[in-house]
Amino acid sequence: MNRKQLIALWIGVAAVLGTGLVPPWIHTYRDKFTHSERAAGYGLIFQPPDPSKTPAYSDGSYPKRFGVKLDAPRLLLGWAAMAVVTSALVFSLRK
Repeated sequence: MNRKQLIALWIGVAAVLGTGLVPPWIHTYRDKFTHSERAAGYGLIFQPPDPSKTPAYSDGSYPKRFGVKLDAPRLLLGWAAMAVVTSALVFSLRK
């Protein structure tokens, strides 16, 4: 593996780690008869978005039915795309 390939590989690793530190989140709502989910944007893995900031209850009177969870499918899709791009770069930079 030459120097350019190593640089491309480390950039790919850094991108995966970066998106792992700031992953996508989902606002959730669960009621007796209703369940819905809506994108909540990106936030630090150690500090997920606050459920009380859910747009439907922006007045601060949100019930316990609201929550936040990690958007794993979107995170994994991003990681897969980064793996494909990084692999293509490493392959194309070979001597």
